[in-house]
Amino acid sequence: MGLQLATLSQKTGQLPKVELSQQLPQRYAQNTNEAIQSGIIYTLLAGIKDFIAAWLQDYPASKIVITGGDRNLLLEVLKEDEHLEPFLRGGIPAKDNGFDIEGLAVQGKRIFLGLRGPVLQGWAIVLTLEI
Repeated sequence: MGLQLATLSQKTGQLPKVELSQQLPQRYAQNTNEAIQSGIIYTLLAGIKDFIAAWLQDYPASKIVITGGDRNLLLEVLKEDEHLEPFLRGGIPAKDNGFDIEGLAVQGKRIFLGLRGPVLQGWAIVLTLEI
């Protein structure tokens, strides 16, 4: 999320640099800073929830690991979801700052993210996002 926030301020004409607090921002923003925070976090959470739901449909016995610098904020929010919480209780240690994207590909309305980490039981992960 930090990269998204930094890119908005660096690659746009007049958007301010915004820091994301460790508290979940209001969903409906009242100003530019709140709109940036809300837009990034809630879009990311929607994508993660959708991916986890699809994954659990195919692999219902799975546990879910969230890693990286924004891990704590994401976990707190995702644990509030009654469907996801049982899979996020822990049990699989996370590598600090370990959500590493190795490659990115776009085909049609899909974005594929090949992850360098985490690696679970020798398997690498490829995330698919539909846009």
